Amino acid sequence: MSYWNENLSDYGINIKFLCGDVTPVDHSLPNSERCLPFTVLTYQEPAPGTAWHGCGCICPEGEYFSAEPACWIIPPYCRHQFRRLDRLHISTWGHFEFTIGCELDLMHFYEVPRFVSGEKALVLKELLKKCQRPAEYSPAAVCAGKGAQYQLLAEVLECSKLLQGSPGEVFNPFFNGIFQYIRKNLNRPVSLDEVAAFAGLSRSSLEKKFRAAIGVSPGEFILRSRLREAAWMLRSTAMTAKEIAEATGFADVYTFSKAFQRKFHRPPIRFRKEKIFS
Repeated sequence: MSYWNENLSDYGINIKFLCGDVTPVDHSLPNSERCLPFTVLTYQEPAPGTAWHGCGCICPEGEYFSAEPACWIIPPYCRHQFRRLDRLHISTWGHFEFTIGCELDLMHFYEVPRFVSGEKALVLKELLKKCQRPAEYSPAAVCAGKGAQYQLLAEVLECSKLLQGSPGEVFNPFFNGIFQYIRKNLNRPVSLDEVAAFAGLSRSSLEKKFRAAIGVSPGEFILRSRLREAAWMLRSTAMTAKEIAEATGFADVYTFSKAFQRKFHRPPIRFRKEKIFS
C-alpha cells in the first residue's frame, strides 16, 4: 500500500486534554493519597526566592525522590501522594486522557517511569505549557496545541515499557464493537454471556481474546468502565451517590460504594471533595 493512501485515524489514538496550568503550590495543599481516572503529568521546580530540597512521590510499588526539578508521570488509577518538601514550588501540570479505539486507556498497556529529569523533563515541561488551551480561538492555535499533545504522548511512550497485551490489536471492528456495546449499556448490569452472544463467541473464547489483547478479563474491563464513568459523574455533576450507582449499572449504592472504595482507595463522597486542580 502506498504511504499516501494511509489514513492516520486508522491508528485510533486519541488525546483529550482535560485541564492544566502553571501553578504555585503551597505546602498547605491537601496531601492525601489520590487515585484518579486520568493521566497526570506535573513538572515540579523551585519557586523563585525559595529553598529547594527536591521533590518526591509515594506510590504502591515504592517511594521516589528527585533532588533536581523533575516531571512526574502518574497513569490512571494509580494511588499516589506527592511529597511537599518545601514551603512553595511551581507545578507545570496537565491532566490527560490517552485512549486507543473506543475509549480504552492507552496507558493500560505501558509501564511508565514515575519521573524523568534532565533534558527529557524540560522537553515535557515545554510541551505541557504548549498544551494549554489558547486564550483566543483560531484553527492554527488549536492545531499547535493538539500537535504538542501528541508530541507529549510520544515522549512519554518513548521512555515507557510495553506490558502484556497489544494496543494495536484492540483497534479493530471486533473489539470496537464490543467496547461500544458496553459503553451504551453502562446504565444496567451487563452479563458476560450477553457480551459473548453479542460478539458471536462462547464465554471462554471471549475471555481468552480479552486477556490476550488487553491483559484483563471482560468482567474487569466492564467494572473499570463503570467506575471510570462514575468518577467523572462525581467530579462533573451534582448527582447523588445513589443516582450515580443507578446510572452506572450497580445494583445499589452500597455495592457501588464498596467497588469504588476498592478502586480509588476512598469512598465516593471523599473523592468528590478532593477536587484539586480539576
